[in-house]
Amino acid sequence: MAAPDNPISALVGRTVEDVERDLILETLNKTFGNRTHAASMLGISIRALRNKLREYAAQGVPVPPPPAGVAMQAAETF
Repeated sequence: MAAPDNPISALVGRTVEDVERDLILETLNKTFGNRTHAASMLGISIRALRNKLREYAAQGVPVPPPPAGVAMQAAETF
């Protein structure tokens, strides 16, 4: 099947929750796991992002780890 001419067409039929999860996870991948930068790019607070990531992890969705050197600090905030 060919890619749709309109990228919005690919979203039709998907839930907002699924689209939001994919956007958050892809943004995290693009920022190499940097939660602060990802939250800023998404226009949400770091707390909102962390809450979403906890939800995803609880659902069994693989969540990218924070960058090296930040893991211990992030683990202390959970």
